[in-house]
Amino acid sequence: MHLDPRLGFFLLIFAAVFSFGQAMWGLVSVGQARRAVNRRLATAERTGSLGDLVLELRKQRGLTEDGRSVFSWAWLADLVIRSGVFVEPRRWALFITCAVLVGGLLGLYLVHNVFAALGGALIMGIGGPIGYLNFMAARRAKGLSLQLPNALEVMVRSLEAGHPIPTAISLVGREMPDPIGSEFGMAADEIAYGATLEQAVGRIADRCRHPDVDLFAAAIRLQERPAAT
Repeated sequence: MHLDPRLGFFLLIFAAVFSFGQAMWGLVSVGQARRAVNRRLATAERTGSLGDLVLELRKQRGLTEDGRSVFSWAWLADLVIRSGVFVEPRRWALFITCAVLVGGLLGLYLVHNVFAALGGALIMGIGGPIGYLNFMAARRAKGLSLQLPNALEVMVRSLEAGHPIPTAISLVGREMPDPIGSEFGMAADEIAYGATLEQAVGRIADRCRHPDVDLFAAAIRLQERPAAT
């Protein structure tokens, strides 16, 4: 199979740029990991009050102050929530712009047609971000499945020590990494900010969109309802 030298050079440049970006992102991620167990704790270091922390965490996840999604399309809101990706408009715009340029250049280079370039740009500009969000959602769901038993074990030890459920949830948020560490930490912050335990665990389920987490939240809500009546 003969490879066009120009195409090989173009792919080599793209691979180099992509590898450099991944390396820089990895350095930033390692630096953050050294400062905190999970991203929610890293955010807590940069915010002042508890109220600011709760609002900032919701903003990062694409939620309004009252916990609703900022996206009007339900399928997109659900995908973004399940992916756990931070909603950062500037970074998203840069990513989509790069995907559009790469798709357009590939279409133009391979077919030498303006319409092919437009088609490639459209496919990469839409399909690339959606594919990435689906990949992150699948990876996050797997992480939640693996981490939930350990989180429940941490909670059981805390409850056996005589702590209430909110304290046990807060302990998971401090001791465990993402994705489950930030989710439980956000719930603990919301409880401290004034939400009920039932509301907080319900929001964990809404953010995770995972059947095992749904079952956990349902069990907590059922346990709490008799005490409230």
